[in-house]
Amino acid sequence: MALKLRCFAEKQGKLWVAVCVDLCLAAQAYTADEAITKLNAQVDDYLNEAFSDRRYTHQMLSRKAPLPQRLKYRYYAACMYISYLLSSRRTQTNSISSEATLWNVPAQACS
Repeated sequence: MALKLRCFAEKQGKLWVAVCVDLCLAAQAYTADEAITKLNAQVDDYLNEAFSDRRYTHQMLSRKAPLPQRLKYRYYAACMYISYLLSSRRTQTNSISSEATLWNVPAQACS
């Protein structure tokens, strides 16, 4: 089973906050890369736990982030898409600005 999880990171004051909207997980750090690395580690640990006992897998994987965080992800995704469409070079980027970034986590196949 392959999962594709939606995540974003944004600068909040002096910290970067990375959020996985599909699993309601978050991490923070002083750099975007560090916050993303921390969140990726959390996602890996969470998925390992979710698949360790099949009785609870569905319940653990259907835990969504609060609506404001899901809407923020959609907003950033829309901004990226519009920026892509308006770009004369049509270069794809995952960075909206120096204040936010967006990515999908292709989780490892879980058996």
